[in-house]
Amino acid sequence: MGDHGSERRPPSYRVQLIASLLVAALIVLLAVAVVTAKVGPGPDAREYRELQERIEEQQERREERREDLQG
Repeated sequence: MGDHGSERRPPSYRVQLIASLLVAALIVLLAVAVVTAKVGPGPDAREYRELQERIEEQQERREERREDLQG
């Protein structure tokens, strides 16, 4: 009658789950790319380092002033 080898079986639950997770991951990556493109990346490490250096310099100046006043 019919050739059983030509029958198409629906994908298994596992294949559907993996495909759904891959599509979800792709959507998340696309959303992150769009938001980053619109907003821009956050401050980079150099900016954080410069800010930290300024804060440390201010703290050192305050400490020197305290020592001068106590001196």
